[in-house]
Amino acid sequence: MMHLSLSSKHIFVIMIFVLGGGVLGSLFCFQKSVFALQNNSPFYTIEDVSIDVTDTSALIAREKALEESQKKALFTLLERLSGRSFSFWEMCLKSLTEDDLSQLIGDFETTQEKSSPLRYVATLTYRFKKKGIDALLLKEGLEAQNIITEPVLIVPLLKIQDKIYLWEDENLWRHLWQEGSLGSSDIPLLVPLGDLEDIQSVDSSQALEKNFIFLNALCDRYKATGGALVVLSELHPDSSTSPVKEGLPLKSSSVNISISGSLSSFEGPWQPLTISSKPQESTRNLLDRALREVIKFLNTAWGRNVVDPMMGKQNLPVKTQFSSQSEWFFIREALTNLKKHHLILNYSIQKLTPQSVSLLLNFRGDITTIVSRFKEEHLDLIKNEGLWILKKTLNTKVSSTSNTTSML
Repeated sequence: MMHLSLSSKHIFVIMIFVLGGGVLGSLFCFQKSVFALQNNSPFYTIEDVSIDVTDTSALIAREKALEESQKKALFTLLERLSGRSFSFWEMCLKSLTEDDLSQLIGDFETTQEKSSPLRYVATLTYRFKKKGIDALLLKEGLEAQNIITEPVLIVPLLKIQDKIYLWEDENLWRHLWQEGSLGSSDIPLLVPLGDLEDIQSVDSSQALEKNFIFLNALCDRYKATGGALVVLSELHPDSSTSPVKEGLPLKSSSVNISISGSLSSFEGPWQPLTISSKPQESTRNLLDRALREVIKFLNTAWGRNVVDPMMGKQNLPVKTQFSSQSEWFFIREALTNLKKHHLILNYSIQKLTPQSVSLLLNFRGDITTIVSRFKEEHLDLIKNEGLWILKKTLNTKVSSTSNTTSML
């Protein structure tokens, strides 16, 4: 896998300006694809497989532990991909031989390991060959459900005390997302480059306020058709350590993670995460571990949506009010834009009159989020005597360019 350091990216930019605009465009496209390709691995990855075996010797315990951990990882993966339970796969693949299993495994690594004369304890990561796993699912009449074609843009914010970083070099959180391995994610993830165009598109306050107009522009640039997630990491510096020269604490007691955003494939609810530091753990290692926890959290949320695709979906009857045909065209165009950027799933016209249109809005999440998103499109969604009313925000100019003759 190719990774670009920050310094090498700066060198690339200088070279491109010298070579000219045509090369600039193609090389920036290449750079953007670097982060997208980190998900296009030929492997499915299962992390944090814990095993604890006691036997007549540590060597025998280790052999049994590895055999058990392989099956545990496999059944966990199949449960995630198919929506069928772990116990289902235990019964279904009872006759799976050691040779069959070895053909499915690409490689594995031991991330933690302890042993005593009679006991072996370890935590492992397994990478399974996608082709083999998909073939196994098809053999059982199933299909891998974790293939999401729409990539999602991650916008990493770092908060230290009262300072919030996005594009600044001090944003170690963003650098870790750019440099880290995202292969364990079930969702294709993109990470912005942080170049001049990004800096001009959205700033930290706009991202923190979840300003979807600016985030949508960022999504359009990176072709993140699945939407965007703002991932805020708030560090709590360890008071016993002094900050390094870049302003980052050497050690932190914990980190709080807040996730916000809307995806076409699924939506939270996004519960906050808190990750406490381990003894002698550096801030960098803590944030790196937090990144893996966020990916696992997103995998779990997405997995729930696969098993129950209707989870979190709502239908809301809405009546629009307008004083002219051009005003209705404005509302309709705004709704289409909201759908394009996955802020609503769909809308359908139920009834049409010269002064109003009855709609059915289909969306995920809670209604308060939808109300704030509509405001950004200059639409007011207000509940009046038990009925939801949608209308153009006052003092919003209506474009006269819409001259279509059809109300629909």
